[in-house]
Amino acid sequence: MNVILFHRDLRLHDHKPLLEALQFGEVLPLYVVEPSYWKRNDVSARHFQFVLESLEDLSIQFEKRGGKLFTFIGEIEEALDILLKTYGAFRLFYYEENRTKEEIKRNKRILHWMDKNTLPYTTFIHQAYFKDIDNSREYKKKWKEFIYEDIYGVPEIINTATHFPKSFQTELSELYSFRVHGEKIRFGLKGGESVAIDTFDSFLQSMDKRKSTELIDVTRFSSKLSPYLTWGNLSIRYVVQKAEELESKATQTFVKKLYERSMISCFYQPEEIHTSEENEEIINKWINGMTGIPIFDAIMRYLGKTGWIHHEARLLTVSYIKDLAGVHPQEFGPKLAQLFLDYEPSIHYNYLNKRGKIIHPITFSKKHDSNGDFIRRQVPELKNVPINYIHEPWLYPGFFNLNYPSPLFDLYKAFKKVRLESISQKQEQNEQLKFHFD
Repeated sequence: MNVILFHRDLRLHDHKPLLEALQFGEVLPLYVVEPSYWKRNDVSARHFQFVLESLEDLSIQFEKRGGKLFTFIGEIEEALDILLKTYGAFRLFYYEENRTKEEIKRNKRILHWMDKNTLPYTTFIHQAYFKDIDNSREYKKKWKEFIYEDIYGVPEIINTATHFPKSFQTELSELYSFRVHGEKIRFGLKGGESVAIDTFDSFLQSMDKRKSTELIDVTRFSSKLSPYLTWGNLSIRYVVQKAEELESKATQTFVKKLYERSMISCFYQPEEIHTSEENEEIINKWINGMTGIPIFDAIMRYLGKTGWIHHEARLLTVSYIKDLAGVHPQEFGPKLAQLFLDYEPSIHYNYLNKRGKIIHPITFSKKHDSNGDFIRRQVPELKNVPINYIHEPWLYPGFFNLNYPSPLFDLYKAFKKVRLESISQKQEQNEQLKFHFD
């Protein structure tokens, strides 16, 4: 038997392991729901919801081609044991994931089991992630070679196993009752290759229309492709090649961002995540959009409802909890990760730990939500506040009748302190450089 192990590659297009396995004959496409993975504190019900929607679509695509998708609830070693007992020797094909410590451990577990049982396996490069790359120049070369390979087509016919273990399911009914902590979402992006391709096509058609910097418009015209790339509903090779067919300046910018996203993943250095309850109260108020700062609360409430926010908004709201409130990323990182549909540890912790330009939140709010439309839509307590006060409602004479919280701390003092610290750090760095070169 030829087993294709699906994980973060929930699609049929540009799927090399599937095509390679089909060359050997009958295949068994398998997705393993591992309880140990879904108990982690950085994943949540909305992630599983997105995966389940992706599996629903993938199952339909297999059936259209005469095949079946199989699922199993249990640890990966259990699934492999059952395969060995059922078929004897089998081949394994899958995309290798090695970007985080959890992925490395999982991959080692798979390879250890296969080696222990002297069974053949073939692994493939996943979403332009290359191991053992030393520098950005080498990565860029590898990236181009990978991205501009021919896109692997979707098989017309997929012959899957007719004899299979009883514990392997071809219906998804058992997965609907599988419990994962956290809340599902009703208004977010739906998982699945079909929806992903439709979303991508829609983005390409509107790419040149994205000129406004208002949050409502930026949210509307952004690609929203990151969850589909994270869970493999879209191949990054497919996205780049299709986008570049337009030959526009907007396309060049878009592809550049995809390249930077991939490179961050490649050079990410996994580290242990240690949580603390020291700042739990302020973290929870921030997560739930109750900080008393309208722009932060609007962004976090939108994220809570949809599982996605624009990159600029991400950086701003993280700056509140990290820079202004002084909470370490390891404390709030896992809870924030639970909200993002596109949570990918290498990307997530890179921008949480990155120290960028400090922007005053009120300045940002007035520039990117000038009339307060985004705030009013997400924070209904402020829907009747006049435009002159919408960004700083604590100055509004009727503030105490709004049923909206006061700021948790003095925003202006906190911003001034962080700004001065930043200037001081830059001066120290300049002095060190000067000493080094004297």
